[in-house]
Amino acid sequence: QWDSAIDSSNNVNPDIELNTENTKQGKKYICDECEYFTTKFDNLKRHQECNHDRVLYHCNQCDYAARRVDHLKKHKKSKHERVSFPCDQCDYTAFKTDSLLRHKESNHEGVS
Repeated sequence: QWDSAIDSSNNVNPDIELNTENTKQGKKYICDECEYFTTKFDNLKRHQECNHDRVLYHCNQCDYAARRVDHLKKHKKSKHERVSFPCDQCDYTAFKTDSLLRHKESNHEGVS
């Protein structure tokens, strides 16, 4: 459905009629299967794939599967590439930036 609505440059094909409405802010893309709407076509496409088409992106190194490709990339970095974030105030090492931030806030005074 979406492939025919997008040209090779990832732009909306003007010859394909999408479920859209004009609003004061511009176009509004509306999901045909629920009440979701957005002003960005890519957001509608991602919503459709994640919530209605049940597209899964599978990790080629383990059994993990994600509904969004960006979540799969984050999984691969943290679980298989072992990108690490060392604390500059102690020997702690985190594998996610938010974990390092929580560590610093909990364990080191005056760090935000």
